[in-house]
Amino acid sequence: MTRRTRGPNRIFPDRFLLCTLYKGMQKSDERCLARMMDLSIDVLAAWLADRYCSDADAARGIVLETWTLAWHQRDEFRCSEHLVQWLHVVARNKAISATRSEAARRRAHRRLWEQRRARQADPEGVELGGPDAGSLLAETSLQSLPDRQREALQLRYLHNHSVKEIAVLLQCSAGSVKMALHRGRRALAHRAQLV
Repeated sequence: MTRRTRGPNRIFPDRFLLCTLYKGMQKSDERCLARMMDLSIDVLAAWLADRYCSDADAARGIVLETWTLAWHQRDEFRCSEHLVQWLHVVARNKAISATRSEAARRRAHRRLWEQRRARQADPEGVELGGPDAGSLLAETSLQSLPDRQREALQLRYLHNHSVKEIAVLLQCSAGSVKMALHRGRRALAHRAQLV
């Protein structure tokens, strides 16, 4: 009966090779880093895809990102075992974070879709293109705004999304959303004064 290697030792079962490559990596030898990545990327990506994220390509991207961090922090590792354990922990945390972000993005899209369906089912609701002249002015003013500002204003005031939800939907930071909302409101106020 053969014993399966578990945990961090599964990546580099050959301890001598690991120590040799680790020493080269500590001396900033990029060939050693490339060799360590080649040996570990498939094993780590399969482990992440199996346990934390269903997409193998996303898992591979997370492993590459983790190795990039490891290269920049190579002076902080005490030994090769510390590096391998660090790779596991950071790759796992990045995968969990990516999974949570994707779930939040799906929830926001689902909520937006449900609100859109509800608004279509309720014709009495407030719509931007209603029959009054003010809504026609608002619609034309909104259309003249840059895309990011228009989308942020529509999601905030027509669909009642929070700044965080808008950031997820537009795939930008919350600060960018706040800035787009501010600039959009300012541009609309300026256009309203001109009329």
